Amino acid sequence: PGFVSVALVGHLDSPYTKEYVDAAAFSMIFLNLSATSIGFGLASALDTLGPQAVGARKLEMLGVYFHCALIILGLAIVPMMVLNYNASWILLKVHIDEYVAQLSGEYSQVTMWMLPPLFLYEIIKKTLQANEIVNPMMYIATISNISYCVVGYIFCYHTNLGFLGAAYARVLSNSMLLFLALIYLQWNPVYREWWPEGIFTHWSRSLSYLWEYTRFGIPALLMLLMESWAFEVSEFMSGWLPNAVVATSVHSGLISIAAFVYSLFLGISVATSIRVGNSIGEKAPDEAKTIAIASYIITFVSSVVIVIIFYATRSFLPTLFINDPISIANASYVLGFVAIFEMTDAMSAVAQGICRGLGWQSIGAIVNAIAYYVIGIPLGAVFGFWLQLGVEGLWIGLTIGVLTGFITFTIVLTRANWSAITSVAQ
Repeated sequence: PGFVSVALVGHLDSPYTKEYVDAAAFSMIFLNLSATSIGFGLASALDTLGPQAVGARKLEMLGVYFHCALIILGLAIVPMMVLNYNASWILLKVHIDEYVAQLSGEYSQVTMWMLPPLFLYEIIKKTLQANEIVNPMMYIATISNISYCVVGYIFCYHTNLGFLGAAYARVLSNSMLLFLALIYLQWNPVYREWWPEGIFTHWSRSLSYLWEYTRFGIPALLMLLMESWAFEVSEFMSGWLPNAVVATSVHSGLISIAAFVYSLFLGISVATSIRVGNSIGEKAPDEAKTIAIASYIITFVSSVVIVIIFYATRSFLPTLFINDPISIANASYVLGFVAIFEMTDAMSAVAQGICRGLGWQSIGAIVNAIAYYVIGIPLGAVFGFWLQLGVEGLWIGLTIGVLTGFITFTIVLTRANWSAITSVAQ
């Protein structure tokens, strides 16, 4: 959706198109910083607990963990909504251009309403994925994304909503995710295995498992936040570069491209996490290790193909998001560095998927914190500001940080005692 949002807003016929792109980008950044990354991180405890419960044939525990996730995210969503309602005021405090901050606030006051359906869908999705039900979720996401493109185009270009049309369309498309997921559960009532005595029976039991869920949920949250927030920080840093409006427009376009490509490898990462978790729950450490190695090979080959495509289309890709000639030229140049970043980011994604399957979120959080905030962001600042490389410098720093994280994850995983991990999981 972020990919499409920038594309929709970036082609509006207006003298303020660059400001609209920046406003949509900053709004999405703020939403991610204050809400979606936190919600997805808390829900990621299901990436470990769910597959291991299924592997151990304890399906009723899926219902318990589902309720745990619902309780925790239900409490967390209240401050998220408050923060996004006041996004404009907060963005002004971090010295974002006044007009851009005002537009961002208007955008955020619309997109905040996508959070309740999105989080409930995320919980349902992860629980179904733990049950190895993946294809229906892919179809649902595809339908939702197509509807977002169509509705977003209509709202932006054929109504008086203007750039806010992309925000309203995103709320509708995320609501569709939940609606279609509920329809699927009615068609395939697999949830009856999670709640054999009824959907409302496990609430009291779930309270006793909140600590176990939180024990995985908080590290999973930190693991995701350390990575996700780094890119949002880099977006704010682009706003402090010379010619900030153009720099932010270029950087947000590149992040949208990177996020779209990352979503492809995220699928491999999630599948790896599920299969590794299932194997650990089934007491099959050798199978889990084989799956991890296979995922490395598949991701490496796929990432090489992506790098080739990036280099071949680097003059064309930026035109999908922005229509300003200067921004397009700058983005085309920097895209060569982003291609290298994508390869390292893809390998890091699958390594983190393995860690989630093993229940190693704490290790992942520490590695990501060092990779991004000790290495990546500081180097990005050095290259971008001190060496005056601008947006290019920010991406060089991020690439070095991600590469450091991937190498560290690989070293840790190669030294893992898979049999001991299986015993602890039981």
